[in-house]
Amino acid sequence: KLDKLFGTTKTVASLKKNYKLPQPTMANADLARIINSDEVQTRLRPVAVNTHKRTFKQKKNPLKNLSAMLELNPYAKRVANSRQAAHNKNRGLKAVERRTRSKARFAAMTN
Repeated sequence: KLDKLFGTTKTVASLKKNYKLPQPTMANADLARIINSDEVQTRLRPVAVNTHKRTFKQKKNPLKNLSAMLELNPYAKRVANSRQAAHNKNRGLKAVERRTRSKARFAAMTN
C-alpha cells in the first residue's frame, strides 16, 4: 500500500503523479565509522589548543591613562612634562615664600 502511495526509489508512485522517493545521499550512513576512519583523520587539521580569543577589550580613558592618551596624541607627553615642570617650579617657589613669611612672623614676634 505504501509503495502505491509513495513509490520506491526506482519506481514512480501510482497514486501520485510523477512522485518518486528521493535517493539516499549516502550509501553508508555509519557516520561515526566514516569520521573516525584513517582516510578522513589524515586529512583533518590537528586540534587547536588555546584558541580562545578575548572578545572584549576594556576601553582606557585617555584623560586618566597616559599611554592611551599617547596613542591618540603623541604631543601629550611633552605637554604633561611641561605641566609637571611648571607645577614643581611653582611648588618650590611657594615653599620658599612660606618659609620667608614664617621667618618674618617669628622675627616680628620675638622682637
